[in-house]
Amino acid sequence: MLAKLTEDPATKIQWDTPISQLLPGDFALPDKCVVGQITEDALSHRAGLPSHDHASSRTSVRKNVRRFAHLPLTAKLYTRYQYSNIMYVVASRIIKTVTGQWLGDCLAHSQPLGMIDTYFALDDAQAAPKTLTQGYVLLLRPWWWRPAR
Repeated sequence: MLAKLTEDPATKIQWDTPISQLLPGDFALPDKCVVGQITEDALSHRAGLPSHDHASSRTSVRKNVRRFAHLPLTAKLYTRYQYSNIMYVVASRIIKTVTGQWLGDCLAHSQPLGMIDTYFALDDAQAAPKTLTQGYVLLLRPWWWRPAR
């Protein structure tokens, strides 16, 4: 969705647009060198944030994005790849701010890549009239794949 927004001249978003410009008052991280973070950083996993998966709560995306300012960085910006879902939450906040729509609704209505049955919420996927693809997990002992539960 961010890629689609960068291609739309009406949104005025580019990959080098500072996130703080798109989310004024909402986005801040503790290290001053991170203030210049750009939209591309939201998807690159080089923001200096480790997983911190416990940091998200079942509150609004906006409140979660604001809470991230209190999380410790474990690397300087651009110096280390660290997978982190936190910046995907920030990306979803950018999408909501720019389009006025929740990410799940954007995906359902835009049908990216021709995916006409796209669901963001588990309840929506389970209520879908069509059979969905079954996920699988790798079991290390014994070495075989089984359906995810």
